[in-house]
Amino acid sequence: MKSMLEVNRGCKFMNRNKHNVLLLIGSVLLVLIACMGTVSAAAIDDFAINPTKWTKGTPDLDVQITCKTAGVATACPPSAFIEGIYLSPDGTSTNAHRADDGTISVVGNTIQANFALSALPLVAAGNYHVGVLVTVPTPPTVNTLPATSVISSGAILNGRVNNLGTGTITAAYFNYKVQGTSDWETQLPVTAPGITFSETITGLTPETIYEVQACANTSTGNDCGDVQSFTTRPPAPEGKYTVIATGDQHVSITPSGQQYVDANSTVAFEMRTLPGSDYTDLTVNGKSEGAVSSYAFTVTGDTIIEATGKGTLGVVKPAFVVVSEGRRTFTFYDMSTGATEWSWDFGDGSRSTQPGPLTHTYQGTDCRYAVTLWVKDNYNSGTLTQYINVCDSQTEDFTITARAEHGGRITPFGEAQVKAGSEESYMIYPNNGYSIKSVFIDGNDIGPVPKYVFQDVNRDHTIRATFQWNA
Repeated sequence: MKSMLEVNRGCKFMNRNKHNVLLLIGSVLLVLIACMGTVSAAAIDDFAINPTKWTKGTPDLDVQITCKTAGVATACPPSAFIEGIYLSPDGTSTNAHRADDGTISVVGNTIQANFALSALPLVAAGNYHVGVLVTVPTPPTVNTLPATSVISSGAILNGRVNNLGTGTITAAYFNYKVQGTSDWETQLPVTAPGITFSETITGLTPETIYEVQACANTSTGNDCGDVQSFTTRPPAPEGKYTVIATGDQHVSITPSGQQYVDANSTVAFEMRTLPGSDYTDLTVNGKSEGAVSSYAFTVTGDTIIEATGKGTLGVVKPAFVVVSEGRRTFTFYDMSTGATEWSWDFGDGSRSTQPGPLTHTYQGTDCRYAVTLWVKDNYNSGTLTQYINVCDSQTEDFTITARAEHGGRITPFGEAQVKAGSEESYMIYPNNGYSIKSVFIDGNDIGPVPKYVFQDVNRDHTIRATFQWNA
């Protein structure tokens, strides 16, 4: 006969929701395990029951279950409970009757219950072996996902409950702090927690490394994910603010992405609900504006705008974030809400069907790889390809070519060799009597800005400044 611990090990990899143990103690011992969740190494692996027998004619039965780990009495989980009582006639192994009207409490190392058995239709007289169905709910496990929409003064923090266990989500929040400080600076509560949750944070310091940790509380316990870090961007050019707008797989927003906007100017956005989806909310720096189809405001500071929705027909849109872990090693985080199947192609012949996060090291000599994620739900599928540069930042250089037309100058001037992943700043100065007309980045006019910073350089670039005479 398998011992309790052996049975636990035999079923701990089953993917279900709760851990049930049926104990029948006496001359006949029957142990039945229905594992519905992973049992950790320090989890309860055995139970002792007292009493082991009950005699017909006794009106009540007081049962005490002692929780054990490796043979030692251990504190029972506060959420553990006894679902029912089982009785079998003496000398048999037949599970005859069940009563679910027990009064149950968890006290220290024991689960205690009182059952009224006088109403049970027990035919045989004499002794009965006692069996109890014990349920030990499992706590959740949480992942901290990379921050998105990072600007100089804010970001969107993201988390996911990977294993909800047997509970329901009651709250979620993010711990965050400046890297190098000893204590978590504050908690940022999540207004609408779910399996995947996010919240906008503002008021951060530019060009500062922050650490963040996603946490969730459920009816059966709580958990916090690993610590992730992100670096806020440099501030916008003088007289301007950063505005960044994003949608999700259910709602598109136009214009999207990051832009520098003149202070006190007005910007407007249009939202469109995608097929098979419901548009649920537009948030501006974390404040809900409702499911509006258009939104305009006067820019008085850095602003993060996020349009979100939910699926109605199972429309799935793939998304993932890539984080460098060092030389040619990257971690891939799936951000595809609602997906039930995954297929990764890392571009070098390696593949995976796991949701992630997945860590992969590129062994080839190429610098650029196409990473493709295919996802599927019950109705649809989608594919997304992103290109990543895996060359070491200490060995891979890119060229930025800077020049200025008549009427001013740009510094630094000419060709500059820049390390991959680094930044390079340029200042534009008009001569006396001239003003900046336009600055072109890779041929695109970005307006008369006095400064421009190339961030996370991963290819060659050009910058050209033009000037005009002030009549």
